[in-house]
Amino acid sequence: MVKLRHIAISVSDLQKAEKFYEEVFNMQRLRESKVAVNLSDGDMIAYGSLCDKPCPSPCLRNHAL
Repeated sequence: MVKLRHIAISVSDLQKAEKFYEEVFNMQRLRESKVAVNLSDGDMIAYGSLCDKPCPSPCLRNHAL
């Protein structure tokens, strides 16, 4: 079975997105900077970064299987 291992999204509110992934998917912060955060559930890594322009909703940057 193919599993999702990595996803990168652009968000307009990094702290709000981080809190969502921690609470809903039980992910934990691996590292962070002023413009990005890496989260993991042990198998999958999520990378969130701030948008360069206003984002009406999260923008999918890339994903990997």
